Amino acid sequence: MSRKGRTLTPCERFINHCSGYLHPSHYYMTDVSLALAQMLGQERGLAEVDDDRLLLKTQLCRKIADLLETLAPAETRLRGSLLFELHAAIAETGRRRSLTEGPMAMLGHVTESRKILVVAAWLLRHEPALLPEGRLARQARLNLLHLDELIHNLSASLPAPI
Repeated sequence: MSRKGRTLTPCERFINHCSGYLHPSHYYMTDVSLALAQMLGQERGLAEVDDDRLLLKTQLCRKIADLLETLAPAETRLRGSLLFELHAAIAETGRRRSLTEGPMAMLGHVTESRKILVVAAWLLRHEPALLPEGRLARQARLNLLHLDELIHNLSASLPAPI
């Protein structure tokens, strides 16, 4: 089974198979969607993920983050990790757009990515440094510095208003 010439992962096959009779927010659908969102781009990096799967990762992260905010607002570790994944997917989308449309096409994506990353860093701020989530919190703080610099550089290159 393939979509556009690529092989579906077991998670994608499960979602396709069960979506006809399980609610999209059913525990199993959510759990497998979460696993898929986290796996996309983990092996070789987001730069190697095709556009369809990058969009899928973004959609899954948004959907699950919204669901978690409603059902488990105190679940900061999972939400923070998921928002970090979403930030990375949006930043990669912006990077790709800048290659085809120029650097200014990136500004909106980078700004959105930064807003999401601020929330992720805040949610993960108390995680111990030895845990994966603690390392993610540290990476989020570093990424914020890089995004601030990138936004500053992109904004400086905009034409001045009349």
